[in-house]
Amino acid sequence: MATLESLIEPYEDWVKNNPDLIGDVSQLVLESCEGAYTHDEIMDKLNDLVKIDMELTVEEPIIQREKIIKPKINASRFQGMARSERDRTMNLLNHIDSVVQKNPQGLTKTQLLNLMRKNNSHWRAEIGTLLAYLVADNVVLTDSKKYYPYNVVIKSRERELHRRIYELLSNGSMNMTQIYIKTGTNGGKSRKYVREAIMDLNNEGYIVQENRRWRWS
Repeated sequence: MATLESLIEPYEDWVKNNPDLIGDVSQLVLESCEGAYTHDEIMDKLNDLVKIDMELTVEEPIIQREKIIKPKINASRFQGMARSERDRTMNLLNHIDSVVQKNPQGLTKTQLLNLMRKNNSHWRAEIGTLLAYLVADNVVLTDSKKYYPYNVVIKSRERELHRRIYELLSNGSMNMTQIYIKTGTNGGKSRKYVREAIMDLNNEGYIVQENRRWRWS
């Protein structure tokens, strides 16, 4: 019996270049597999294929540094602490800040913890709380994925999924289910990438939500 991967292989470029064809391709594979695989199994495999392709096409953001005065850590929030605990907390905050400032390309929390040699369950929660303080004070910036120095300007490159969604909405408003289907992400974890792209487009002012439907702003 042929594997599902081998049955899909002739159509890989089709769905990668145009996810709208996933429905048609799933029917072709369903007919050729002679009942060996269900329609849902085929759709999941095709959606995974598109999702992997999207992940590979995501480009790193453009990083630029500006000449601005560095914000200060708000130490007043720790006034109620014992002096030893306050000193310990400030030392940790300064250590986190120092590591982030040396990495303008950005660090995930895990990367930061590794560089601090504190990547364990004991430290993860505390470092996360201290990072939130630094972000609130604008000493550290974040794009919800990585942490950057205070003077970094993050300019996102266009990503394929963002472009697909924006072009789809040029034809009229759509609800989430319609967008999932049209982008070939109507199932599994791949929906997460659509939601994130829509939030990016919304936050950047390209699209707005109206009566549970998304449209150009």
